[in-house]
Amino acid sequence: MRIRFAFLFLFAPAVTAAQSIPDWENPQVLGINKLPYHVTLGNPSTQVSNPEITYLDGVWKFCWSPDPDSRPADFFAADYDVSGWSDIQVPCDWEMQGFGTPIYTNSRYPFRRDQPRVMGTPDRSWTAFDARNPVGSYVTYFDASDISSHNWILEFEAVSSAFYVWVNGQKVGYSQNSMSPAEFDITPYLKEGKNRLAVEVYRWSDGSYLEDQDFWRLSGIFRPVKLWKRPLQHISDYRISLIPSADFSRADVNVDVELANMGRAKSDNLSVRVSIQGKSADEKDINQVMSVTSK
Repeated sequence: MRIRFAFLFLFAPAVTAAQSIPDWENPQVLGINKLPYHVTLGNPSTQVSNPEITYLDGVWKFCWSPDPDSRPADFFAADYDVSGWSDIQVPCDWEMQGFGTPIYTNSRYPFRRDQPRVMGTPDRSWTAFDARNPVGSYVTYFDASDISSHNWILEFEAVSSAFYVWVNGQKVGYSQNSMSPAEFDITPYLKEGKNRLAVEVYRWSDGSYLEDQDFWRLSGIFRPVKLWKRPLQHISDYRISLIPSADFSRADVNVDVELANMGRAKSDNLSVRVSIQGKSADEKDINQVMSVTSK
């Protein structure tokens, strides 16, 4: 068996330019300042006990608004008082906690069809007539320490259907893709000690046009929220491909690894270890190490 290594270094992503129309009605905007998608890093069954991961799940402060115009537009400010807001459990759809109305529909959109827009005036009998595009405003706090020597990644496993993120009053980014994770590098926005996280969720977006099928329409942060404390140099993605021989007696294993260097200088003495463990006693474990240098 032969193992081939390939490496690609990634650096902090650029911020997408602001749009003249709402991001949540613009098919050209799927995310702002989001990290690229990648394979699952780490076994999900061990993430709960991983000291590098802090789950931000629990009771957050919450304000529900029936439409974007009535939302608290500046709630993300570091000094905005949310003490009078409701409590909400995260993760959970907000309709299941008494905010707004759950909608069941099959082949009809729950808002007026005017793609890519979702704010058109529907029939008076529709739920969306009085709640045109509900917005959920969330606020919570978390602690961070030793910030400069780590890379801090904020991950939302799933949010429906579009949302903005702020940390300590500073805008981090935007995402829409309800059933997939969204990650943001929040290292530049953190401070030692207590930090403030604000999230603004829109029930409908242009992406909602892709969800015209038989299911309940529910909204909010409905899967876990995690904070990853990662080394400045770390694996950001990898791909493993297997090329068998003609008689299937042997195979070449190709391992492509993407390394992220979030530090200011190049790093020497880095190594990547690949371990392939056999299922039976007669199969040998393979443990290969490749040294690399960042640029």
